[in-house]
Amino acid sequence: MEYKDIIVTRENGTGKIMLNRPRAMNALSMRLRDELEDSLSRLGSDDEVSLIMITGGPKSFSAGFDLKEAVDTNLKSFFHRIFEYHRAIYTVKKFVITAVSGVALAGGFDLALAGDMILASENASFGHVEVNFGVNPIVYPLAKKIGSARAQELCSTGRMITASEAKEMGLVNEVYPHDGFVEAAERRAGEIGRVGGRTLTAIKEATFRNLKKDASKVLKFEFSLTSRLLDRKEFQNRIEIFLRQSGMIK
Repeated sequence: MEYKDIIVTRENGTGKIMLNRPRAMNALSMRLRDELEDSLSRLGSDDEVSLIMITGGPKSFSAGFDLKEAVDTNLKSFFHRIFEYHRAIYTVKKFVITAVSGVALAGGFDLALAGDMILASENASFGHVEVNFGVNPIVYPLAKKIGSARAQELCSTGRMITASEAKEMGLVNEVYPHDGFVEAAERRAGEIGRVGGRTLTAIKEATFRNLKKDASKVLKFEFSLTSRLLDRKEFQNRIEIFLRQSGMIK
């Protein structure tokens, strides 16, 4: 597959995936999601890669799913293979670091949660804002990180949290200055990668063995709830109102 919306590099045992839709705040288009799946599969089977780092660059991690596509296409196409995509990002066998600068919203927050370790710039912010459009956020990966009570609060309110608050919750592992963040995250990934890919994979499997057993089943259930909500006209109406107010459509 030829990549247009991501940039993939390999250096010193780290496979780096950089989201590359800066003008759209790295919104997760259907194409970008397909490219992410493909690149994770390829890096996951590359014996020269010890770990994988996903970043959006210095300005924005990801604003979530591309809402304009939800208006321009039918919902079935917009959410095509949504379960398979999430299963792919949450069940990567290799150790994954997500390096978050700027916003990680809705689906972008979900992608950040795919990291076994989350590194954040001091300007990073996280939020399950999709609840404001009448859609249930995916609770499982967040609850796995910070517990069910805090996960329910963030998912039901759509409240944004800063990098420092995310670190206090145990969501983010380390916070770095904004200037030079991507380079600092790459150095940290290199340090962790020296442990060796097989060792990191063993640590990951040992840590999440019980949780990973039910990952696919839990995600499938959550998306069955989502599909009921997406069938409502209210969802599309809220998106269209938001896009008009933001000037993205007329």
